[in-house]
Amino acid sequence: MKKYIFIISSIIIIFAVLLFFYSEYIIYQNKKNYELELITFQEKNSECIFEISECILYSSANAINSSVAGRPYWDLSICQYTDIGITINNQVTYIGDYNKNTIKNLYIDNINFNYPILGEPSLYYKDPEYFASSKVDKESLISDYHSFNILSPNITLTYVNNNIINNYILDASVGKITFDGSLLELANIKLEAIQCKVSFNVNIINAMDELYICNIYFDIPLEDIYNGYTVKNLNSFKFGRIL
Repeated sequence: MKKYIFIISSIIIIFAVLLFFYSEYIIYQNKKNYELELITFQEKNSECIFEISECILYSSANAINSSVAGRPYWDLSICQYTDIGITINNQVTYIGDYNKNTIKNLYIDNINFNYPILGEPSLYYKDPEYFASSKVDKESLISDYHSFNILSPNITLTYVNNNIINNYILDASVGKITFDGSLLELANIKLEAIQCKVSFNVNIINAMDELYICNIYFDIPLEDIYNGYTVKNLNSFKFGRIL
């Protein structure tokens, strides 16, 4: 019986030792692979090829009035929007093969919102001509991917938070109203209820089929929006080469 217990105990000890060394080997390999990946990434990004030199955010609000003409009230469905103007610079510091800083394909993906308390946020492509206006083409809705015209390295988008409040009745005795951010205050909409974080990736593939990715992230600017609109210019973002 003692011999049997000794054999079982020895097997357990041997197994435990083997498991310990195997675990240490896996940790070592993972660390080594990570270091190699880090070195490779640093080598790929030793020079800045692309950057987002400017990212302008313009926030305001708008509403659809469903009231019948002549009625003594406004029937408002209110939304908040933020136009996003992105300028890509491919003439940063690089001197060398001209194919490297070309743009063969430009697209965005991996779109994420942390959903606000009120409303339903979406992202749309926008004609640059209508930047800082409430005009939105519903056909330009972006689900999770959109490719851009590479003739221009600039991107114009608009974030729209629809259905913040629907059928808000406002007595016409208030007089003339302005369809801008002041509507939010007029309808007693608290800014903390429509706060939202937005993020997405801007992707560039050059003529050498190298992939560069830049993650854009920001809080929807709402400071002073009760005054009509607010503008914010984000710091520049760098692209990292992945492939």
